Parts: sequence; C-alpha cells; structure tokens
Amino acid sequence: MNKSKRKVLTIVLSCTVLVVLGTLFFLKNNGKTGIFIENNKGAIEVPITIARNYQNDSEVLYESNSIKSTNKPIEEASISGESSISVTIYGEEQTVTGYVDSNTKNFSLLVKVASYDESTGKIVLDCNYDDGMNKIEKKLIFQK
Repeated sequence: MNKSKRKVLTIVLSCTVLVVLGTLFFLKNNGKTGIFIENNKGAIEVPITIARNYQNDSEVLYESNSIKSTNKPIEEASISGESSISVTIYGEEQTVTGYVDSNTKNFSLLVKVASYDESTGKIVLDCNYDDGMNKIEKKLIFQK
C-alpha cells in the first residue's frame, strides 16, 4: 500500500509540474504583443509604414518619418476579416505575412534593421511575426 501511495503522489506531482511549466511557457510566449522596431544603426531618415491590409481596405499600424527603435502596442482593429501585414519604405510595399486570421487580435511583429548602406540607401530588415499560431521570419530588402 505504501508503494502505491508513493506512485500516485509521484504521478500527481509530475502532472502539477507539467501544468505549471506549460502555463509559464504559454504566458512567456504570448505576453509580448505589439510592434517592435530595433535599430542600432542610428535613426534612418526614411519614412516607414507598417499596415494591416484587408481585402478591400487597409489600416496603418505604425507610421514614422524615420526608422528608429520603438515599441508600439497594437490597437484593436476597427476592420475585421482576413488580412496581411506589410512594410512600406521608399514607396515600395513588401509583405511580411500574407495571411492573418480574422480572429487574430494580438500579435508581435519585430522589425530589426539588419543593415543600412547610407551611400546607396539599401535597407535590409529582418522581420519576425508571431501570433501564437504562426511564426514567420522574413528578410525584406528595400533599395532607393
């Protein structure tokens, strides 16, 4: 009887540890939402727009006259439906993710300036999109 109690106690303890670890993992990965721009190259005086594009409309999520480090919470969308996320620099729009589910309210988008050549105007961005279900990493290259 003592061995069976010990087995049951071990199973209950193991399940409790798994539940706690799973909850911590879920909270860690889903707590960071918003648009994050990392630029350790100094402010780049080029306009940038990040938009959520729907079938018949679009909504600007972030807009600035220069590319600089920042973080911005995502406001609840006033438009609903399936969409995509794009970045526009030099008037050129490039897609980060071609599909965002209509039920997706919170996501994180990290846009990191990987390189910037001031003489040519070439900007390379490493983009990471995560909505909890989909994780997308994409390199975008913009040329003046």
